[in-house]
Amino acid sequence: MLITTVVARNYLPQARVLARTFLGHHPGGRVVVLVLDAPGEGLRDDEPFEVVVPTALFPPDQQRELRRMTAIYNVMELATALKPFLLRHLLAAGAPSVTYLDPDIEVFAHPAWHCRPRMEMEPLGVAPC
Repeated sequence: MLITTVVARNYLPQARVLARTFLGHHPGGRVVVLVLDAPGEGLRDDEPFEVVVPTALFPPDQQRELRRMTAIYNVMELATALKPFLLRHLLAAGAPSVTYLDPDIEVFAHPAWHCRPRMEMEPLGVAPC
């Protein structure tokens, strides 16, 4: 199972909690975090997640759109605006399904366990299911 979230560097501690608690329940799982202001201070070599940077979400001929978005949105709006691009990126890279969780979540069990059958059959879902 693959989960993803979006943070700025000041929210890396929350992303670490999300990743560690998720992986504690899903040892074979994968966590991908879009870090809006990466690279930079605060990122560690031993992060419990894979880091994606915003430029990776757009092909070279669409980087202008990313620059436009970063110019007009504040950090919270940018995080929201980039979610569909992140999901598209992960699915295009071969992920069979992707679950987005907000970064300030701590996982105590399988996320949305009542939706699991659907989550395993569909590439993308929106909660509530």
